[in-house]
Amino acid sequence: MSLSRLDSAELGAILSETALKEVVPHFRKLGDDDIRMKSSTTDLVTEADKAAEC
Repeated sequence: MSLSRLDSAELGAILSETALKEVVPHFRKLGDDDIRMKSSTTDLVTEADKAAEC
């Protein structure tokens, strides 16, 4: 499946908006409680990751 240029532009806009809203505010501001281990010590997830996925 390939995306049209319009679809690609719309997807880019959605990703950009989500990053600005959910990820950027957490940049370099995460506390110890904002980072969790998933399946191993090298597999981490942050509150920013979780917020961006919703």
